[in-house]
Amino acid sequence: MPIAANDLRLHLRNRTLLLLAVMLFALMAGGIWTGLERAKANARERTAAAAADRSTWDAQGERNPHSAAHFSRYAFKSTSPLAFFDPGVLDHAGLAVGMEAHDSNPATIRRAEEAGDLSDLAALSPAWILQSAAPLALFVILFGSIAGERENGTLRQMLSAGVSPRRIRYGKIAGGAIAVALAISPAALLAAAGGMHVDAGPWPSDAQFRVLALVVLYAIYFLGLAAFALGVSAMSVTRRQALILLLGAWALGVAIAPRIAASLAAALHPAPTAVEFASTLSAASGLYWNDEEMQARKKEELLSAYGVTDVSDLPFSYEAWQLNLSEEISHPAFDEAYRDLDSIFRRQERAASLLSIFSPTMAVSRLSAAFSGTDRLHHKAFQESAETHRRLIVKQLNDDMLNNAGAAGYSYVADDALWKSVPDFTQASPAFIAIINAHLGEISALLIFTFGAFVFCAVAVDRAQRLEAGK
Repeated sequence: MPIAANDLRLHLRNRTLLLLAVMLFALMAGGIWTGLERAKANARERTAAAAADRSTWDAQGERNPHSAAHFSRYAFKSTSPLAFFDPGVLDHAGLAVGMEAHDSNPATIRRAEEAGDLSDLAALSPAWILQSAAPLALFVILFGSIAGERENGTLRQMLSAGVSPRRIRYGKIAGGAIAVALAISPAALLAAAGGMHVDAGPWPSDAQFRVLALVVLYAIYFLGLAAFALGVSAMSVTRRQALILLLGAWALGVAIAPRIAASLAAALHPAPTAVEFASTLSAASGLYWNDEEMQARKKEELLSAYGVTDVSDLPFSYEAWQLNLSEEISHPAFDEAYRDLDSIFRRQERAASLLSIFSPTMAVSRLSAAFSGTDRLHHKAFQESAETHRRLIVKQLNDDMLNNAGAAGYSYVADDALWKSVPDFTQASPAFIAIINAHLGEISALLIFTFGAFVFCAVAVDRAQRLEAGK
């Protein structure tokens, strides 16, 4: 297409394109280095912490099994290698869960708390560069594509020469898209190369779908932004006007709207504070032990079931039976507490996703983290895996005391054979289809924005051509 080739030639002659490509490449190099080092450090620290936890657990010596359950083990979060590309909530959501009797603990050890005011800088990543810096470069490249033609009078010349409006429109879009691709591709290829050298644990079984989804996601994102930029350029009378409008749109969509949306969502659906949630968990933990009437009733039911009059006549440890019962009574309350918290977070996300139509960066940010395995859904899966494993460990230890303690009760001790039989923690991860289903709102918002951007571009370019043809 002659128009596309001419536009591309003009972009290449303008050193701005080369300068932006170099700047994005340099930013991407820094982001990849930071991301790879973060991913390697996470994998290295997790491996060392898990090994130390296992060694300490196995070497605790003779003690009562329930005492060992309070001594506890830890579940350490394993992260996807794609976390180097997009860390998502990784630095804010917690990396370890203490698995102990009676308590369903939230994840702790948050890197953002250690980084303090530098947490945002420390989270520099390839995804952040593509979501925030690349759109700015895209707008700088395309702001004069049509406004410049109008300002110079060349758009009128093309129309008077018999070039069809549709040909001009598609030629401008194609030329601009190729120019943007040339600016962004070196940085994107560098990110892909970084992914081939990441050494941060095994790749998920659905890694190919996740990588493909990331490629499609950012392609749609940039296409929508390019169409929007061309539409603004076509609506503007001068280059300066187009640049000011696009810079304002970038500031609003990338820097301001996400913060406003997050604040608005939190205000509409407030989450409990850490102290309030800890109080809820504490109440769930004590449902049996704080209810003397329940204890007496359950005891009578047990004695009646076994046809005895005293707990000493039971064929197992009554103390261990109480421990298992208290855990079983607390489980539904723990599940309800975390389910209610998750429901609040989901409502916050739905509220924020409504604004993603106007700020596609928000939708892309959530989807990018989801496909990279670092969003809230993956953290929830880790938390649930840790709780499932906690229950397995506590029951195994209580059952050993139940079957072997006899009249010794809490004086009974087990040796390292029991500790070594306790399995290590394994983490479940959401399936790819579950990720898609959980983020249909963001996917819809991004597609609506992109479709709307192309409609806006077509209308704006046709309007500019009619105005020029009428002069």
